[in-house]
Amino acid sequence: PATSVVWAIDVGTARSGACFTLPSHPEHFFAGLVATDQVVKIPTNILIDRASKQLVAFGEDAINKYHAGGEESEAKYVLFERFKMQLYRDNKPLTERPTVKSVCGSVEISAVDAFGYAFQYFCECAKQILATSAKTYHLDDIQWVITVPAIWSDGAKQVMVEAAKQGGLTGDESKITLCLEPTAASMWAFRTLSKEDPLVVTPGTKCLTVDAGGGTVDIMLFEILADQEIKKLAPESGGDWGSTVIDREFEHMLESVFGKEVMEDFRKSQPIDYHQLLRDFESLKLTVVPEDAKDSTK
Repeated sequence: PATSVVWAIDVGTARSGACFTLPSHPEHFFAGLVATDQVVKIPTNILIDRASKQLVAFGEDAINKYHAGGEESEAKYVLFERFKMQLYRDNKPLTERPTVKSVCGSVEISAVDAFGYAFQYFCECAKQILATSAKTYHLDDIQWVITVPAIWSDGAKQVMVEAAKQGGLTGDESKITLCLEPTAASMWAFRTLSKEDPLVVTPGTKCLTVDAGGGTVDIMLFEILADQEIKKLAPESGGDWGSTVIDREFEHMLESVFGKEVMEDFRKSQPIDYHQLLRDFESLKLTVVPEDAKDSTK
């Protein structure tokens, strides 16, 4: 509805983000995260109190708090990350209630709970941001948009809806809209090109959007119409080809070198050191530049 605040949330495999629009400025997007300055997305990391099962921190704060506690952290907290792909069953229906394991592997919770904690964080962000608005808005004024991969089954989509309700966004499913990630990416690309390079955005132009994320790669082919709308030319598609595949191969390499039992013992006995090892690899991975890209900068 034109009178609603529209709040979009992307819970990604590696990183998550949010933005919103107000009824008075429907064409302007505001950051939906609290105190992140220019940061568009934050790590999808959840820190839970072992005793109370309550959310302690989300994002970079969750990582920092977990690592700062040293050996006591594992006794006090549980850290979860990269749990999104637990909803994917290789194009098969999701017939069971999926679960996710903590970083150290010692704790397992339902996927609904894991995503519920994530939505709880974004719900708190929304409350804080709306509290500073010149006009009074409440959670009931929000139409929530949640992005999901093109390869998500109906069962996986339902998990997202249940988690959104559990996280406190709303109890009314009519206020939750699921949007396929390649569709959202295509709409954003079209909107950006229309402003920054309007000569490219001409009727009849066909565009291919490839959204390469941490867990999935989502693809959409569309055509620009005369009325500055876009027309989907083929069903959205994609696969579980995200960048975390590289991380898993790194872990498999370590297992082949040192042995699976040794690495599993390392993960369980020294979870913070093991997690830091993976973080260091992630940092190095982000510095890699393909050879052809290097040549193009000369």
